[in-house]
Amino acid sequence: MKNIEKAGIKIIAASGWTQMQARKSILFQNQDKIENINSCIDTRLFNSKNRDIAKRIFGVDDDVKLIFCGAQKMTDHRKGFSYFKESLDILFEMLDAATRNKICILIVGRDYQDSVYTKIPFQTHAIDYIKDYRLLSLAYQASDIFVCPSIEDSGPMMVSEGISLWNACSWF
Repeated sequence: MKNIEKAGIKIIAASGWTQMQARKSILFQNQDKIENINSCIDTRLFNSKNRDIAKRIFGVDDDVKLIFCGAQKMTDHRKGFSYFKESLDILFEMLDAATRNKICILIVGRDYQDSVYTKIPFQTHAIDYIKDYRLLSLAYQASDIFVCPSIEDSGPMMVSEGISLWNACSWF
């Protein structure tokens, strides 16, 4: 704490949640003002310009409804994937066979093999954690629905990225 004060280090929050946490922290509670920049997204990249070809890039037919969900570490309880899996089980039971066959879950993240996603009742398309933002933008554009089941998250960055495609997609 002495080193932070001596160096004049100031914290900038990336969300309202991290701003609140910083105000409560011992290290930064006395900082006069804690700015919140709230996830700067490059909308030149995260937009809906390639939505017409995005599903083809992921090998998904245009008539299939693609539900996109992901995280860097999918097995982290805070990411809420067990709740998402439970909701998919309920949805599966509510639908007829023809409708079930027109839904695919696009899963992006690490630890897929160790997660509850291996037991999803719908068709799945799993991709390891995406480091290339152009490909990540295409994943959002290919999706008909984006789901962020996080129960505790400092951003979440994926919500901000997804919102940047607001005019092109359905969001829940």
